[in-house]
Amino acid sequence: MLIEGTPEHIDVYRLCSKIEEVEGVTLIHDVHVWTIAPSYEALTAHVLIDPDYQGDLDALRHRMREIASHDFGIGHITLQLEKSKKGCTEDHHVDHLFAHVRPSSG
Repeated sequence: MLIEGTPEHIDVYRLCSKIEEVEGVTLIHDVHVWTIAPSYEALTAHVLIDPDYQGDLDALRHRMREIASHDFGIGHITLQLEKSKKGCTEDHHVDHLFAHVRPSSG
């Protein structure tokens, strides 16, 4: 059974913000979070890395995966790392950037 749609219990805006707080990350875009099966969510995203970042990319990818899996309970994670937006022809889906200006609900 494949259920389309973002799971209500995952705050995608918060997920993106936490990943963008990781040193070396400039922007997360083309983000898709959905339920594959009951209690099994998936994440795919492109992550723009600072071109001057000199750190270990495997460690950076591991940290982002850790956030998605441990903090948000996502079981299947695919991250595409990019050092520039050249060649990225995907719809960038950067709506999470507007989360910072949305009025709070309480």
